Amino acid sequence: MCLAYASGKGEATDFVEISDGLLLFANGAVAGPLIASVLMDRFGTGHVFVFTSVVHGVMALWTYWAYSAAQFVTPDERSEYVLMTRTSPNTIAIDPRADTVSPGTTERRAEEGTD
Repeated sequence: MCLAYASGKGEATDFVEISDGLLLFANGAVAGPLIASVLMDRFGTGHVFVFTSVVHGVMALWTYWAYSAAQFVTPDERSEYVLMTRTSPNTIAIDPRADTVSPGTTERRAEEGTD
């Protein structure tokens, strides 16, 4: 959710920096269970649900605030979608079963001497 929100607000060229900065939020994945275990140890096992409720409540409030303060991108400001292949064309070049591919082209030609 954080990555989608931050990527939507940032420039297309800032994607790497945004992803790098969001690694900081991974600390929550470490701190959350530690805080929950301390609450359970001190106040009983039922407080894990209190902790979960508080965390989800904060997330819901943040989502409501972020959505209400959002400035959506108009269709004219959107960048064009670029379809990317799932694999590199270079994998075809190293596959002995494939026809050869000329470097810099997507055109295939049959190996000479093969049927």
